[in-house]
Amino acid sequence: MAEGEPAGPEGAKRARRIAGAALPLYLTMVASSAASLVDTAVLGRHATASLAALAVTLAVFGPATAAVSGAMRGVVPFVAAHKDDADELLPVLRNGM
Repeated sequence: MAEGEPAGPEGAKRARRIAGAALPLYLTMVASSAASLVDTAVLGRHATASLAALAVTLAVFGPATAAVSGAMRGVVPFVAAHKDDADELLPVLRNGM
């Protein structure tokens, strides 16, 4: 156990809260990977040009989507810290976007 971390039931409770918060993100990532695999398999059986079009589309939109979703995920901890105070939350959202 690291220094400063709660031991016993309090530490287990904290670990469950963290795992519960991380689970939806993990499931979303797994589902996205599975969907990409299915897309590639279906288009690969359809035609080479279709698969090439998917590759070009992903090369253009993939980085843009990753940048936007990364920025949004980066703001989440700050939003969570001010979730009960709307006056403090508004500047956080403005600065995050």
